Amino acid sequence: MTTPDGREKELEDLPSLREAKRQLTRDRLIAAATMAFESKPYSNVTVDDISRRAGISRATFYIYYPSKVKVLQDCLADYETGLGELWDDFSKIEKKTVGALEGWLVAYIKLYEKHKLLLGTLHQAEAVEPELLDNVVSTVKDTITRWQQLGVVSADIQPGDELELDVLLFTAQIQRFLYLWIIQGIEVNRDDAIRKLAEQWYGIIASAQSSASHRR
Repeated sequence: MTTPDGREKELEDLPSLREAKRQLTRDRLIAAATMAFESKPYSNVTVDDISRRAGISRATFYIYYPSKVKVLQDCLADYETGLGELWDDFSKIEKKTVGALEGWLVAYIKLYEKHKLLLGTLHQAEAVEPELLDNVVSTVKDTITRWQQLGVVSADIQPGDELELDVLLFTAQIQRFLYLWIIQGIEVNRDDAIRKLAEQWYGIIASAQSSASHRR
């Protein structure tokens, strides 16, 4: 039996009605924005459009978000979560063979396809929103840090190293290729494309490991 003190503790752990209402409104905004961004080009989506779909006023929108860019980023939260889980899976791959990398890319491309409408919108936004251009650059550079944390490349890689350039080029290339293939619909053989990407990735990893062994 739950004691009075126990019930009071349960109530304390529950969000307040105000907090619950705020979260509900935020969820409605994200759902409405997702529908808007998936149905029309980014430049055609307005704050009024999102607000109307969410059933709130324009003023209420700005209580939660300073711009449509910020709500777009929250719309992609599921994609970011899925990507984080994929990198966790990557860290558990003991031998980074071409086949293992190919399997990881298959899962990544499925995630990309699942969110391709919003990712297409993100590409459109990057062309017109200055703050997103900075995010593009940092995302590419953060890839090096992630690979270092995962032990894919040496932790002592220096700016300007040839290996750094290889990683930057590969990261930029795969993002551009997926945009042309998955979003724009360029026709390629799926299996061949994934295999080529895996082989290129493996080449970078092998080169990184070779460079690390020479430095010891």
